[in-house]
Amino acid sequence: MWMIFYLVFTVTASLVHIVALPIMFAFSTYKVCKKRSLVPLIRPLSMAGGLVIGIAVAWFTMVFHYGWPLSLKETFHATVHSGIYYELPEDAVEDFVFFMLFLGNLGAILAGLTLWLVARSRRRVALTD
Repeated sequence: MWMIFYLVFTVTASLVHIVALPIMFAFSTYKVCKKRSLVPLIRPLSMAGGLVIGIAVAWFTMVFHYGWPLSLKETFHATVHSGIYYELPEDAVEDFVFFMLFLGNLGAILAGLTLWLVARSRRRVALTD
């Protein structure tokens, strides 16, 4: 049962992030040009940062804890070209990339949720009377 949740969450969250992050960056860039303030870029940058941090945590977990022998570029190359890398089965490489996507999506969602909670709980300061 947990594997179905893992698969559904990773696939849907990855598709949503593939679509949502560029749209968020486009709207934020428009707001930055219009308002002359960098504040609208905080939300998409925090979600992209959470995505990168989650992928980095997964990568370092696999490299240092499990002794993963391939570099990041070779890992992505091995998901498609299994004939070149005989020592690793293609399923293990694909599971590892899927694990990286899962932790990356989880990191992006947690970063966006944290930013939303902090912005919601912070009092607004009025700049005018």
